[in-house]
Amino acid sequence: MKGIYSVSLAFFALVAFLIVPSYAFASGIGSSSIQLTQNGANLSVGGSASVGYTVKLVSGTPWGTTLNIVNKNQLLADGITLTLSNSYGDPTYTGTMGISASSSAKPGKYSVALNATGDDPSSSNAVLNLTVFGKTSNATTATTTISQAPAAFSLFNSSTTDINATKGGFVSAKAFDGVAINVTIPANTFANVSGTLLSRYNFTLAIFTVSNLALPPNESNYTMAYAFAYEVNGRITPAISFVNRLGKNQPVITTAAYPQTWGSWTYFGGSLSANGTTYTGGAYKFKDAWTYNATAKTISNDQFFKPVMWVFTFAPAANVSSTTAPSTTTTAPTTVPYTAPSTSKPPYAAIAVVVIILVLIAAFFAFRKK
Repeated sequence: MKGIYSVSLAFFALVAFLIVPSYAFASGIGSSSIQLTQNGANLSVGGSASVGYTVKLVSGTPWGTTLNIVNKNQLLADGITLTLSNSYGDPTYTGTMGISASSSAKPGKYSVALNATGDDPSSSNAVLNLTVFGKTSNATTATTTISQAPAAFSLFNSSTTDINATKGGFVSAKAFDGVAINVTIPANTFANVSGTLLSRYNFTLAIFTVSNLALPPNESNYTMAYAFAYEVNGRITPAISFVNRLGKNQPVITTAAYPQTWGSWTYFGGSLSANGTTYTGGAYKFKDAWTYNATAKTISNDQFFKPVMWVFTFAPAANVSSTTAPSTTTTAPTTVPYTAPSTSKPPYAAIAVVVIILVLIAAFFAFRKK
């Protein structure tokens, strides 16, 4: 009986040994980056275009990784169809993204965001700037038509909290790239609405995607990411201010896990729809000052004291092609000296053979003792 008992224990140990490692390697083996062959594409209504891409291994071991178009459904609703020739594989792998605009697509500027998920996920998105021109053979005319259309902001995500001015509060919401914007409302922060200090109010952090909006002045080589806004009781307006008990400006504190190449512009003058899902019109007012924390790898701003809109843009990283979305580190992955790891997977078969031999030896001695 002792021999049978020993064999049983050894058998279950073998099963656990074979199962646990495969589970441990089920996700998060390494990381990847997404590189596009170009950072922008133009097409006319009813036309099509294509852009190449590479999902490149940055660290770890190559395992199954899926390429996704993050805002594919939203763009489809705007009449823009996107397809990937190759969306799954062990990085490094390549493919082509097909882009087509239906005859009813709205002319304007759009952003296409791609990320990689699975065992070698990307640390940040790759973003393609897409311009759709109207039905005209004259590009200048088409550009003029686009510039006359008002900017349109569409709600992607939002989070609302009830603020007790004495205690302050905190609110967080994720953008479509998966990065959260975090806002801390310090204690004793009131909302000044038409000269009345509100001690209780709803504070909303809203994330918007953007179309029909040109880049800010002097940022023609930048990439537009998205916009976010604060709302007080469902209103976005510079007529409201956050103040302390004495009525002096009391900024809230905003942080996000983005590299130092990111920044924003204050934007207001438009109007929010009654249901809060769209914001139309407005203009850039001034560039904002963000502070980069190299230890936490975050940017922060402690100057915002009005519930208005801000538009995120980011500059191309130094010595890195602007076709690659910024990394969450200060240096883009493609510029870091890197030695590729072995692409061979753990030798489970060989290990299993060794364990089986050990089990048989143990069983043999157990039976002899009996």
